[in-house]
Amino acid sequence: LHGGHLTDVRLTSATPAAALPVPQSLKEGLMLRSGTLLAGAQIDKADDGSLHFVKGDRRDTLALTSVARIIFRELAPETIEKIPTKRAGVLLKAGDFVEGNFKGLKDGRIMLSSVLFGLAKFQPRDNAVALILNDLEPARPRTIVRTHDGSIYMAASITPEKDKLIIEDPVAGQFTINRWDVAQLAAGSGRLESLTTLKPTAIDTPAHDAGEGLFIDSTDLDLPMILKGDAPCEHGVT
Repeated sequence: LHGGHLTDVRLTSATPAAALPVPQSLKEGLMLRSGTLLAGAQIDKADDGSLHFVKGDRRDTLALTSVARIIFRELAPETIEKIPTKRAGVLLKAGDFVEGNFKGLKDGRIMLSSVLFGLAKFQPRDNAVALILNDLEPARPRTIVRTHDGSIYMAASITPEKDKLIIEDPVAGQFTINRWDVAQLAAGSGRLESLTTLKPTAIDTPAHDAGEGLFIDSTDLDLPMILKGDAPCEHGVT
């Protein structure tokens, strides 16, 4: 907000600007470390250094260090919660997690080097629902693009071009999608700035009030901020 004049402002709800949206479920596909999910992406081949995938008319190879997860079956929220951090391995259909180093995808099977099981093989979909390779390290996207097939793009930038949208992903580069495939465009955390972090250039106080007139994260009586319904507020402007 630049050069604005606020009167009678009421804060009814707030979401932390840095938080990324948490999906209710994750579609089958390829998730990059940026948080971009390529729903329906098929893995042609993979080894312990790189991965080749097909998404629509795009065929490309990514370094394995750029990939967070390969999802073989749609994951419900309670299943997503079972994915550990700082650990690589296979999430099984029953909910168990087998830790190990990914060695490749060959003959339709995941090869994993595990301390407990040695060189183990897992069948995607039948008993392995997801392969976890790296932790997510989402950037601050300028725009979040959701498409009807369940894909989520954490876009550093988007450029309209006739009936297409060119999306720049910080990990995988450019993706081109049809505009009619877009289900939602949302401002990412990189475009949001909390009012509580902005310093006003001037404060106009009513003539009958000799007080400061503006309080960040507090009230003029230094009392806790409460919204309608007795809900406490962590950040706010009074």
